[in-house]
Amino acid sequence: MLAVAAQNNNTIVVVNSIGPLILEPWIEHPNVTAVVWAGIQGQEAGNSIADVLYGAYNPSGKLPYTIARDPADYPAQLVTGGSGSEILRIDYTEGYVHFTAAALH
Repeated sequence: MLAVAAQNNNTIVVVNSIGPLILEPWIEHPNVTAVVWAGIQGQEAGNSIADVLYGAYNPSGKLPYTIARDPADYPAQLVTGGSGSEILRIDYTEGYVHFTAAALH
């Protein structure tokens, strides 16, 4: 992404992700002029993204989740391990208000 932004002073980034992604390495690059978070793709994804990029449609929506600045900002970290029959126990104790409370500080 940075290589593209270094060559183009009007870079629009289309993100195809449904999970956390750390944007900080490139989001503040002066040549990144927009980010389109495309989310889950369907059969009309290409047409939909083209409509947004060329101004035929302005979704002006909000994401249903928060994108953190740093992996450490997420209260629950990636848990790896386990095997086919082993069940990993993950206790979710941080609650929904983590980002809301963090934003107040």
